[in-house]
Amino acid sequence: MAFRYLVIEDAAFIRELIKGVCRSAGGVCVGESEGGHSVAELVRQTLPDIVFLDLVLPGKNGVQLAAEIRKSWPEARLIACTSLDDTSIHEQAIESGIDEIMMKPFTREKLIQTLDHQLSKRKEVAT
Repeated sequence: MAFRYLVIEDAAFIRELIKGVCRSAGGVCVGESEGGHSVAELVRQTLPDIVFLDLVLPGKNGVQLAAEIRKSWPEARLIACTSLDDTSIHEQAIESGIDEIMMKPFTREKLIQTLDHQLSKRKEVAT
């Protein structure tokens, strides 16, 4: 299934892992950023199906960005990628619009499972 995605992640190796898995699953990367600056504008320009979003970024954090993305493009499925094991931050992330939290380090299999789950949710909304 073809889908469009963004990767907002400051760690280059994580960005490459996500892009490799998504590419093999039929995804098209429509943009990437290593910081929180101008992400809302990037989302408005590209209208992705999925946004992978680190919660800790230079500039704006992932919770702030999720809220901005939800306002500008509510159809996007937001997947947080984080090593923060903090329930209150996770709750804030969900409240701001994150659809699913994927803990780092994650495996390729976990990424595929999370991607499949969010793509199926996107399909449910479309029907």
